[in-house]
Amino acid sequence: MSQRAGTEPQDDRDARLPVVARWGELVEDRRRQEVEAASRSPLRRLTVGLRSASRLPRRGRAWLRRRALQPRRGAARHANRPPRPSGDDWLVPVLVDCFGRDGSTLMMRLLASSPQIALGTRYPYEHRYFTYLWRWSRLLDRPDWPQDLWGSNEVCSVSQEGNLPLLGPPPWIPRDLMEESADGQPMSSSCFELVWREFSRRAAERTRAQHRRNEIEARYYAEKHLDTWNLNLDELPPVKLLVLLRDPRDVWVSVQAFERKKPGVADFRAGGTVSHEDLLRYQIARQRMRLRWIAELLDTDDAPVVRYEDLVLDLPAVADRIGGWLGVSLDAEEAGGRDRVYSRHASSESPESSIGRWKDELDPAVAELFAEGIGSELRMLGFEA
Repeated sequence: MSQRAGTEPQDDRDARLPVVARWGELVEDRRRQEVEAASRSPLRRLTVGLRSASRLPRRGRAWLRRRALQPRRGAARHANRPPRPSGDDWLVPVLVDCFGRDGSTLMMRLLASSPQIALGTRYPYEHRYFTYLWRWSRLLDRPDWPQDLWGSNEVCSVSQEGNLPLLGPPPWIPRDLMEESADGQPMSSSCFELVWREFSRRAAERTRAQHRRNEIEARYYAEKHLDTWNLNLDELPPVKLLVLLRDPRDVWVSVQAFERKKPGVADFRAGGTVSHEDLLRYQIARQRMRLRWIAELLDTDDAPVVRYEDLVLDLPAVADRIGGWLGVSLDAEEAGGRDRVYSRHASSESPESSIGRWKDELDPAVAELFAEGIGSELRMLGFEA
């Protein structure tokens, strides 16, 4: 199963670049502010002062050039070879691709109803263990790092851990003692296999205790996942992909309403530093990419696409469909969409009123921006445009 988002026409990609670049500038400004704040500590001033040049030494740059010119052997350079599960000691990750405000919390509650699916059960189900552990393992192979924040002076002593809690890739190149093994497997891949097998054991044990079903073993681990269209899934360990789809205009209206309902709890604007106009244009650009990707998925059997209206209006049918796909039993009644999750997490009065709410609540000028930006994609997926 492999999906890539590289099928977007060049003129469309060029058109959205200013929007994405502007968002990137805003996020980068915020990051610089955080760096400046962190650099005020005496320890940070000392370590930054010790590095007069924030670039790789000549030997490291030459090593990178040689490595880039070497023929590929086995897995791609600096990319983990996907480890393969063996036996029952490996939970298969289920990535619930979502955009936000599209029923992901209800879907996670539904998946949590099965004793065969492990997940972080704390509302709103956003503890992403697979994403964290996968990215953590890949630090061992990364040839790049933010050298204004991370360098050899940050690993002078184990005692620095208390003052420098964040960790980056090994800040030196070459890494002679961490090279690929004889079979071409990167060190990061071997480490992920070890840590995921141990995580699977612990998560399965915890899931048995939660469900009080010692006779049933967990088979899957589920988590919410964003921007899956940017991935080549062939570079990941074996995963199963589940995609949620809601009218992007309803998503936007729900975002605004949820921010008003719970100010400071849900921040969709990068810490409040991004204007609603910038966020709107950025979200439309992202929705365009995602909707085209979903349209391609609908032509394949690679992943089920669950529409928001089906999820909130006919949860038992969705439970049967997804349960059959995974080979597990899901309990729609236990998931309690209406009385438990919906009342706590929704921004509208009822599931019925949350469908097509953009027609009454969306500003006409904003609706026109959606029509101009993703009108054809909306029609492609059966939405009114």
